[in-house]
Amino acid sequence: MNEPIILSLPYPISENHYKAPRIITLKGTRKQTIMWYLTPEAKVFIAACQKVAYAAGLKEPLTGRVDLSYRLYPHRPLDYKKRMRDLGPEWDDSVQRLDIYNAIKVAADALQGIVYVNDKQIYKGALEVAEPDEYGARLIVYVKRLPSKVTQQPLGL
Repeated sequence: MNEPIILSLPYPISENHYKAPRIITLKGTRKQTIMWYLTPEAKVFIAACQKVAYAAGLKEPLTGRVDLSYRLYPHRPLDYKKRMRDLGPEWDDSVQRLDIYNAIKVAADALQGIVYVNDKQIYKGALEVAEPDEYGARLIVYVKRLPSKVTQQPLGL
């Protein structure tokens, strides 16, 4: 059975804090180019992802196609009970959080080389923003290997 590997990652940093630009002047010229580098916050996030993946039994990146599903749990505000009373079942719409696609982009980049070799291996997935809970802000990633693509047989015409 192909049970998912469940990774409980820390709440992702914003993509704006993941990579930063540096302007480089090329030697012997006046030409400048932009080089992107990982920020110290990104390196901390990647190290945390690696630690979680190793603890889940991933000792080397998966090869082949993968299915990644994400569930983002935002920070639960201190006044969540008041929001529940005042706003009803959709109280969590008022909670500040990262854009889901921003969180996924950062996580996909951070997991590259740890969970899978290259993010081009991601063929399937799902996204969900969950209601904040008592367990804190986090990103749960469900990783599943997908079966190899079955070659279609020619029609017997």
